[in-house]
Amino acid sequence: MTARLDQRTDADHVIHVTIMTPGETLFEGEVTAAVLPGDRGDFEVLRFHRPLIGLLRPGPIVLDGREAMRVRRGVVRVNRDRLVALVES
Repeated sequence: MTARLDQRTDADHVIHVTIMTPGETLFEGEVTAAVLPGDRGDFEVLRFHRPLIGLLRPGPIVLDGREAMRVRRGVVRVNRDRLVALVES
């Protein structure tokens, strides 16, 4: 049986986010949206985002509409419902 759109739960829309420096994990958890400062402009990641590997420029990382932290630079990998960013903060 397939779920109707109005029967979806929040779990249907979350992505697992891990943001770390070489020395520590800064954030690990589930969010519905993440906005990152890409080297070619800000971009938003939602569940089932197209796979990508990208560079981050200085700027804020916004998780669920709230600024979580500012980064100097980094790299990010997105695959389906997982986002991993290695950053300098």
